[in-house]
Amino acid sequence: IINRDNAFDLLSLTAIDELIRDNEGGVIHFTAEPRRRLESLLADMLDEYGLCEQERGAVLESYMTVILTKLLRRMRPERQIVGLDSGKWQELISYINDNLGERLTLSALAKKCFYNPSYFSRSFKEKFGVTLVDYISSARAEEAARQIRESEASLEDIAHACGFSDKSSMYRAFYRHFGSSPGEYREQSAKK
Repeated sequence: IINRDNAFDLLSLTAIDELIRDNEGGVIHFTAEPRRRLESLLADMLDEYGLCEQERGAVLESYMTVILTKLLRRMRPERQIVGLDSGKWQELISYINDNLGERLTLSALAKKCFYNPSYFSRSFKEKFGVTLVDYISSARAEEAARQIRESEASLEDIAHACGFSDKSSMYRAFYRHFGSSPGEYREQSAKK
């Protein structure tokens, strides 16, 4: 429970370190409507500050408590995961699957969804039960297996087309996912 006496202490205990470590430099992204509401709160706060009326401090502290609460909500997936739009997650998965050959980074995908990377990473794991890196690696291994079954392309070409940095990283993903090397998988597929 946040009140005016503990709001700043609570924020510093739970979120400041995470924001500092974040690759986005402490930026929290909001989608259009929540951002508009937050900007409206900040404008109201500025107006209140300019009025110089009695109890101005209490009103400003109340605004700040609301703003801090919105920031904390945005950073905590366990508080928002139920409200996440499953259609947006499906769009993200489709985007990943359609762009396996591209460089898919946590930071870029989080930005695409208007989330900070830390929040995005936790939310992804909560939603799908695997980390983003593991999901991408498995999806690339599946795509590589499909290409091995359906084409005569070299393993190096397939590794590159599926977004692996090199043939070795494809081999590691294959062993984790299928328990065999891509070459062994190709031999087994040819026998069927």
